[in-house]
Amino acid sequence: MRTTSSLDLAGVLMELGVEVTSESNERVFGLCPGHEEFKGRKDSKPSWSIDKELLVHHCWSCPYRGTLRQLIADQRGDTEEASDWLADYTRRRAVRRLREPRQVQAPPKPKEKPLGALQRRFNAFPEPPDEALQARGLERFAVVHYGVRWDPEVEHWVIPIHDEYGKFVGYQRKAEDYFKNVPKKVPRNQCVFGLDQLTGGWAVLLESPLDVVRLYSEGIEGGVSSYGAFASLYQLDLINERAEDVVLALDNDDTGNEQRNRIWWSQWRRGNRYRILDYTGITGKDIGDMTSAQVRRHRIHQRQWQPPQPTEQPRKRTAAQNRLIAWREKRLA
Repeated sequence: MRTTSSLDLAGVLMELGVEVTSESNERVFGLCPGHEEFKGRKDSKPSWSIDKELLVHHCWSCPYRGTLRQLIADQRGDTEEASDWLADYTRRRAVRRLREPRQVQAPPKPKEKPLGALQRRFNAFPEPPDEALQARGLERFAVVHYGVRWDPEVEHWVIPIHDEYGKFVGYQRKAEDYFKNVPKKVPRNQCVFGLDQLTGGWAVLLESPLDVVRLYSEGIEGGVSSYGAFASLYQLDLINERAEDVVLALDNDDTGNEQRNRIWWSQWRRGNRYRILDYTGITGKDIGDMTSAQVRRHRIHQRQWQPPQPTEQPRKRTAAQNRLIAWREKRLA
């Protein structure tokens, strides 16, 4: 079992001038401090992380990687005093904590409203077992982060559904080639999985909520799901309001490609240019089938990419319409 270091790693990074964006039980995520050296521009989207236990860091979109000692040396320009600086930081932090005034006890929290029957039923499901996580390449911290549960009786994933305001409205049972929404009439086409995690950067639209969890397991934020291949205009508007850039990463199959093209053209007509995930050289059909290396080094088409022009499908006529047209043609003859 992994054990996290007692070092205040986030504080060390902020002291070094590294912008920290989020933190999990095992990693600290932030803007890559080596982006400008390797790419000639600063990192604008979180693409870098450091392991709390191993104290090694790497970036998913540039070659910058190494140990905490090397990172300190890079940021301070001194390769010999990195360990001394870290020891001095630890001492300074201990002195500051001793000098901090004692905090006044917070007032008691107000009583929470009792949970509804649907919420209680969902909360009764346990966390997924280790073998289920390993089969999908998911990390437990990511599953807990998104509140995904497990039904051990039928071995189904149980995925929460929240509306745009964060209110719990139901859940989705999911297995291989199977899903079921509970309750049946839950407004799924008005809900986006992971919407509350968008921070104004980019959004990666995926079909399956579990692919969102897989993306986060690899240290990449911004994943959202429409709970299936079809994404309504309402769902797309919710994503556009909270993200500056959208990447379509639907499944690389006939249905996914058809919906990808439909979404791209519908947004292009409204003035939105989406990017597209490039599946070249990848045998899997979605993020869940990729290896960790492929997920971290995935390529994205630029905004200039566009799918083929949609072909106009002839409208189907009913038998009554055909009889009316024949009658009109007969009169005009």
